[in-house]
Amino acid sequence: MGKRNSKEKTPKKPLPGKTSLKTAPINFLLQHLNSPISIFDSRKRKFIYVNPQFMQLTGLTSEELYNINLDEFLTRVHAKDLLVVLNEVAKRVRDTCSKFIKNKKQQLTYTVNYRFKQRDGKYIHVLAQNTVIEWHEDLQRSVSLNLYTDISNHKKDHKVILTITIYNESDKQWKTILTEEFLSKPEMLSEREQEIMKMIVHENTASEISEKPGMKFYTVRSHWRNILNKTGCKSQKELKELAHREGWV
Repeated sequence: MGKRNSKEKTPKKPLPGKTSLKTAPINFLLQHLNSPISIFDSRKRKFIYVNPQFMQLTGLTSEELYNINLDEFLTRVHAKDLLVVLNEVAKRVRDTCSKFIKNKKQQLTYTVNYRFKQRDGKYIHVLAQNTVIEWHEDLQRSVSLNLYTDISNHKKDHKVILTITIYNESDKQWKTILTEEFLSKPEMLSEREQEIMKMIVHENTASEISEKPGMKFYTVRSHWRNILNKTGCKSQKELKELAHREGWV
C-alpha cells in the first residue's frame, strides 16, 4: 500500500488576468520560490491564489483561505497592529499611488510587518512584501502578489515599519519613496506621562527632565513613580526594555 501524501495540494484556481501573469518574475515566484505566497484581489476582497507554504504559515486550509472574507482574515492580525495597517499604512500607500503612479505599467512594492495569530492562538511576526500587479482605473492597487516571511526570531519589538519602493523605468532601478515607523502608545499612561516616559527611556534623570519648560522636580518624581507603577516596572532599565519591546519609542 503506497504512502499517503500528507501535504495538501493547492486546487487550481483562476489567476488574475493574462496581462498580470505574463511576466517572467511572477511566474518564477509562483513556480519556484519556496516561500509563503498569495495573490489578493481587492475588488473581490478575496485571495485568488495561495501556495502550500502560505497555508502552513496561516494554519488555514486552501478551502478556508479561498472562502474567507477579508474582515474575517484581518481578525487574525493583532488588534494594535491592525489599527496601524488599516489606517496609517493604507493611507500612506494610497497617497503614494496618487502622487507617483501615472500609468498601469508602473511597478510599486511596499513592505510592512505585523503580528499574525495562527490557528493555535500563537502570534508570529510576519513581514509582508506586497507587489501591485494590476491597477484600478483610478491607479490605486487592485491585485497584489504578496510574499511573506516569518521574522519572529529576529523581531524583538512590536513596532510597525512601512517601506514603499517604486521602479524607475528610466534608470531601471527601484527607488525607496517612503520609510516610516509607527509607534504604539502606552494607553495606561496620560499624555504628560507618555512625554516623561520617553525622556526616562532616553536615560534622562529627574533633575534633567525638570529643567524642561513647564516641568518641576517633585512633579516629575511623582510622574516617574506613577509611570513605573502603571507599567509594572521596578526600574528605569525595566521601563526602557518594555518601551522598546512594545514599540513605544
